[in-house]
Amino acid sequence: MDNELSPTPTAVTGAPLPADPAWFAAWLDRLAAGESEETFWAALPESPVLGEARHIAGVALREVTFLWRGDEPEVMVHINSLTDAHREDITPALLARIPGTTIRHISYLIPEDLLAGYRFVPDAHIPRDAGRERPGWLRIHELGRPDPRNPRTLPHPLGETSSMLVMPGFAAHPVWSAGMAASTRPEGTYRTLRTRSVLSPERTVYLYTPPEPVTRLLLLFDGDRWDALGLHTALDRFAAAGLAVAMISAISPEDRSRDLPHPARIAEILRREVLPALSVELGGLPAPANTLVAGQSYGGLAAGALVLEHPDIAHTGIVQSGSFHFRADTEPSPHAEEPGDVSERLSIRTPGPQTGALIMQLGSEEGILVPQGRRLRDRARAAGYPVSYREVRGGHDFAWWSHGLFTALEEALGRAVDPYAARDDSAG
Repeated sequence: MDNELSPTPTAVTGAPLPADPAWFAAWLDRLAAGESEETFWAALPESPVLGEARHIAGVALREVTFLWRGDEPEVMVHINSLTDAHREDITPALLARIPGTTIRHISYLIPEDLLAGYRFVPDAHIPRDAGRERPGWLRIHELGRPDPRNPRTLPHPLGETSSMLVMPGFAAHPVWSAGMAASTRPEGTYRTLRTRSVLSPERTVYLYTPPEPVTRLLLLFDGDRWDALGLHTALDRFAAAGLAVAMISAISPEDRSRDLPHPARIAEILRREVLPALSVELGGLPAPANTLVAGQSYGGLAAGALVLEHPDIAHTGIVQSGSFHFRADTEPSPHAEEPGDVSERLSIRTPGPQTGALIMQLGSEEGILVPQGRRLRDRARAAGYPVSYREVRGGHDFAWWSHGLFTALEEALGRAVDPYAARDDSAG
């Protein structure tokens, strides 16, 4: 059964609903009465701070207060996708300052089951329309800093670090927790190899091989990001017998945009560059029926398109936040409502038994990608493909993609848990 989520309630601005936590109001009274600022910070060693739970429009929400300590003239919080939803007016993301202190604060009502990366952006002045044009929004990303009071972090695409907002109801996968019970299985092998340039520049492939003979292969796009996340360590905890994972570098943002959203091109790059290198390294390749391909955003589009249009490569696609609005003849836009090329080609396929299956996941805060993903799901099913579909409270974000990858692998490999280790509730 599909897991479609109700829309997250927001303010008329598109920002998260504002909150006025009672605990923070009490602190304002104490500070006004002469309590020291140091006492405040000592009482709140970690942030964000969670408050009371609410239910609005059928969605479980909770008060979340973000805190920043500093003298910068202006500070905003940038929560992945939630802030992007009102990027043309960032006013609702600006932190207020308690007069006479270095305490800056903002409180929202956030979904109880959300996982999202976030950063603070301190500056002398933040243009209120910072996200109206791409260069302005890129500057917001470049100025962003992690929350120094939050120990949960993940690598940021620009080479820096983001903090993670892990809400109590998020279903974390235990493979990302250092506290997961150790496996009795020997560790796999992790190494890099370089492809030969045929259609694209040489690229790095980060290859994880299991201690057992390789019987299945996962091709995973954006390999540099997964390497930075430490995926190979999580794969050891996952302990999927016989599963090798090839994390394929995108080389650069320009190469990524040139390759991934164009199915015929990425298929040829795999056939002529990546798969031959893997075949040499592994001493042969598993059959397409035992090969999976996974990706996110443009990588999700590529993974889905490869299964739908190039089944000689892989029969199972793990599609996270696929960019199914992409059209090769149109300037990419996050607001595109027309179905993209892959979806259009799928709509005219003759229904019948098909080779391959899709496991689709989308973040609830991903705007146009949600209806585009639902449309692709419906068209794939109408053509005869088995499709599982799940929406997660999150944005366009490796924070939840990293967990969702393993829930999808469990589904694809037909097992519910690592037989060597017990789950825990930590998001890492």
